[in-house]
Parts: sequence; C-alpha cells; structure tokens
Amino acid sequence: MKTCLHCGIELTDKNWHPSCKKKGYYICKTCQKAETRKHYLKNRDKIIARSMKRYNLIKTDTKFLAKRNKTNREYYTHRGGKQRAREARERRYKEIVISLGSKCEQCGFDDLRALEIHHKNGRPKNEQKRKILNKNYPLKRLQLLCSNCHQIIHHSH
Repeated sequence: MKTCLHCGIELTDKNWHPSCKKKGYYICKTCQKAETRKHYLKNRDKIIARSMKRYNLIKTDTKFLAKRNKTNREYYTHRGGKQRAREARERRYKEIVISLGSKCEQCGFDDLRALEIHHKNGRPKNEQKRKILNKNYPLKRLQLLCSNCHQIIHHSH
C-alpha cells in the first residue's frame, strides 16, 4: 500500500498524480497541485520574465522563427493559431488592396470597409478563395471594386 508523502492518504490510480507515478514519487494530485502553486507564487517574477524573454525572442528573431516554424501550417497550428491565421489573411488582404490602388476602379470610392476583390475573368472552378491571398497569385487577374459596383457587375452577367 502506497501513501502520499505529504498528506498520508492511500494512493490509487485516480488520485495519484500521473507525472509523479512515472517518476516513482508518492504524491497525490491535490498535494502536487498545491506544491506547483506554491512554487509558482514563490518564483512568479522569474517565471514571467522567462516567458516574456522567450516571447520577445520569438517575436523578433527571424532566424529562430525560421528554424522553429518550417511551414506556415506548422506555425498556425500552435496555440492561438486561428487568430494568427486570421491576422495574416487580413494583412495579406490589405497588401492586395494597396497594390490594386486602394479605390474602386469603376467609381473611385476609397473606403476600405466597402472594397471587394473581383476576378476579372471569373474564378476558375478548381481554385479556392484563399489562393488569392498567396504571395505568388497574379494580381493582373484581380480588380478592386466597391460593393455596389461589384454587385452591378455580377448581376449584369
């Protein structure tokens, strides 16, 4: 019979902390949680400084990012990936809008909230919408229109 070194309760599979069980320590989940919390409170400033240092390193060091994230897919699957992916799409969309002139080609309307990207010859069936956000997509196929002009073009065909 194994008992917790801290509180003395009998250890079973349900209350024995898994990482302690692997290492052969006799500590229950409750005591391990308390020890972890106590350690964090004692070393809070060091832990936060270390994580901020790591964050700033990742944020600024492009070589580190290149080694750590071999592809965009791997990078965007980490925690917060959906948000980073959305931000990257929005950034790329703004780049496309700026490179297309930042105003409607038909009427000259320049409010970015109402501008839409239009495929001049229609989008090919096998091409997905997100492909236009790739860096190598030819911008000659695209046209920047306001919502009204875009709807007029689609309803006139």
